[in-house]
Amino acid sequence: MSKKINVSHRLRGDLHSLEFINNELGVEATTYYKKGELTGRKKNRVQSQDIWILNLTSNLDYESSIEEEEHSLLNAVTYLDEISPRLSSSKLGKVDSDIYISCIQEEDQGGFCLPFQLIQVIASMNLPIRVSTLFI
Repeated sequence: MSKKINVSHRLRGDLHSLEFINNELGVEATTYYKKGELTGRKKNRVQSQDIWILNLTSNLDYESSIEEEEHSLLNAVTYLDEISPRLSSSKLGKVDSDIYISCIQEEDQGGFCLPFQLIQVIASMNLPIRVSTLFI
């Protein structure tokens, strides 16, 4: 099966500066968009809110083995365990925090598996999971 999966942690809303968030959480964002910025592949969509994104999986693509996929998803558990206390006690203010899962597949059927440890840590943080699936 040919697929690409990405799991990321997102903060959305009226956010502090990138440097402030990175310092508060002790990790650097993979991507950061400011409200009003042009985004998208063609830079034709106006970003409706600030968004801080940290990719939790590393380069899971069509060539990744099941073992590499599992290993990368379990690394996400480690990150979330470490950041949970910092997120709950931070000075970030009111932000929307979620886990975003994107899956792109070449077949019209299939899916992906999330380790129970990842589901447990996300649930313990009371984070919603948003899933996007694209069949190409």
